[in-house]
Amino acid sequence: MKSISAFLSARSKKNSQKHQKTFKSANSPSSLDYYPSRLPVELWFQVVSYIGDSKDLRRLLFVSRELRAVIEPQLYRVIEVDTPDDDTSYKLKTLQILALFRSIKTPWLAAYVVVLRIGLDRIKHCRQSCRICNEGTSLKAVHPSLMEDCRCEALDRKLGNILDKLPNLRTLSFWCRFRHPERGPKHTWITKLRLQALHELEFSCPTQHWQEKEYKRLLLSPCMSNIEALHLDVGDYSEALRSLFVETPDAPLPNINTIIFNNSSVLNQVISRRPIKKLVCLSTPAASDLTRAGRESLLRLQLLYVQDVRRWFSTVEDRSPYSNLVYLGSVRMRSSVSEAEALGILREFSFLKHLESIEVAFDSGMPSTWSSEFFTSLEALYQRLIRIYMAIRNSGRTGAASQAVIYRKLGMGNWQQRIPSYLTYWQIVTEGCH
Repeated sequence: MKSISAFLSARSKKNSQKHQKTFKSANSPSSLDYYPSRLPVELWFQVVSYIGDSKDLRRLLFVSRELRAVIEPQLYRVIEVDTPDDDTSYKLKTLQILALFRSIKTPWLAAYVVVLRIGLDRIKHCRQSCRICNEGTSLKAVHPSLMEDCRCEALDRKLGNILDKLPNLRTLSFWCRFRHPERGPKHTWITKLRLQALHELEFSCPTQHWQEKEYKRLLLSPCMSNIEALHLDVGDYSEALRSLFVETPDAPLPNINTIIFNNSSVLNQVISRRPIKKLVCLSTPAASDLTRAGRESLLRLQLLYVQDVRRWFSTVEDRSPYSNLVYLGSVRMRSSVSEAEALGILREFSFLKHLESIEVAFDSGMPSTWSSEFFTSLEALYQRLIRIYMAIRNSGRTGAASQAVIYRKLGMGNWQQRIPSYLTYWQIVTEGCH
């Protein structure tokens, strides 16, 4: 009996030691397959959100299965791809884009994509003439399935094939800079999209020239019924829009509240019929270009961006429709402007009592520092002002900035300076100026 008791005691001790060893090993940081699960999943999502470099995220995919499940939603949430404008790197970039398109067709990866930005640029120096675009090289040597298609046709077709497989896509930004010959409309996939989650659409192809029936097909496409923010840069579609509002007044853009436009005809057609809250004009109109119905609709306006806001207000007699403005831009100034001159210009808009954000735009160069007295004077003019965005901004279609700085109010007399990424008008109205 004694020998059996001793045996059981020794076995129990051995099992206890083995259990402790296993427990210690499983809880050791060196056990990568187990270690991430020691923290709540929500905390891992928070940690990963601070990693901004996609290369670092891709490396972390191979650490463990747990981390892969956390990183994939972050990695595929925002996808940005564009083609370079030099022939040397174009072929490699094309292969990478095609591989990306194939990967996001996978159902669980496609569900992660929320923002997609695609840019197609033309090659500056080509080796041989493309039979369709008149610019660029054949993709036959790049990918066998593309054969003799031109670059634009091939990538455009691949893009059209994957978009409807992205069920949670909310923002689509597409721009094309190819030269299209007169062979009918390009990018016709836009008229067939049925993305229920799509709410923000930027679609730019300046060389595109559609007929009125094609513009109508675009404006009545299934995806347009849910669009809230829209920037169409595909020629003059104002006549098609006017015709649609007469024929079927409830059909075109029923949920639109943010619009970027290039001419006042589009402005008058939309703003008098839809509750527009954010308005951006890429040309240089004046407020006098508005019709009476358009002026009466301005009370809903919260954001106004035009190339020169001083010119816009120069013809305004009744300023009460602008009383709810929160964001205002661009206030044009010279690069050599003094603080006293800048305050004098900004004082012109002091009737906007709810203003929280102002953009000051310079054509070339801007003052590097502003005194505390300058900000104190601004606080007296605008009691709700919390943000000043200063940028060297061109007067092109996108209003892209080449240099920018944000001054943010932390408290009375306390302003913090930060160098942000350069924002286009589209980024300001969809992402905000933070």
